Amino acid sequence: MPTNLADIKEVMVDVELLTKYRMFDRALSLLETAIGVSPKSLELRERACSIAIEQGWRQKAIEHLLSLSSLYIEAGKLEQANSALLNAKRLNPQLSITSRLNALKDIERHPRQISQPQPTSQSLAASSYYAPRSRALLTGDLSCFSLFDIIQIIENSRITGFISIQSPGLVGKLYFNDGLIADASTDLLRGVPALKKFAELAVGYFEVEKSAVEYKQNIQTTSNTSLILDVLRELDEERSGGAAPIEINLDDASGAGTHIH
Repeated sequence: MPTNLADIKEVMVDVELLTKYRMFDRALSLLETAIGVSPKSLELRERACSIAIEQGWRQKAIEHLLSLSSLYIEAGKLEQANSALLNAKRLNPQLSITSRLNALKDIERHPRQISQPQPTSQSLAASSYYAPRSRALLTGDLSCFSLFDIIQIIENSRITGFISIQSPGLVGKLYFNDGLIADASTDLLRGVPALKKFAELAVGYFEVEKSAVEYKQNIQTTSNTSLILDVLRELDEERSGGAAPIEINLDDASGAGTHIH
């Protein structure tokens, strides 16, 4: 599996050989395995997107497009990030990307916003409500940085640890084993029911901390993106009752208000 550029090139050669003989499922599986080792590779993720789209594997395509949009943002390729989001929306018109697109516009207007976040009056006023601890790996304001993107960072970094979340009316944690969601908890709920409570959060504060031990696996998943999309679909069905889908804020993205220690 790829650990450097040469390894990635070898994977790409194998992928092209598999696609030549129309073994597209094996080609995508090889790419996804390689992405697990080299999650920051744009080349691997772009090829996975193209195969999934060409073969009409809509769910896979959406997962890779959303991840690709985050990689493009990190690389400063905002036009490509915008295109990836629009393609994901085209494949699933119910997918909410409005806030992600607005966030991209904000980044274009304030290109230093991600790397050098500045305190806002809102975050300063909230400091008495929530004070990040020094041992936290990542902290931020959920009004500036979506929970979806925090989870994506944890998955890409394969972190074992947890996110502590404090929001008006809701306090809880999300637990991760090797980057994948293992459990969720609030004062009253555990597992997927607790995870659903976090899905619509747009305000509050979070901390990410590492753990030396793994957590009990109360939520089973092989992909955080798939799990989150399933949760969002269930929420849509539960709350719309067959009416027009409700747009959810979990997959909204922005790069401000986040501090890495």
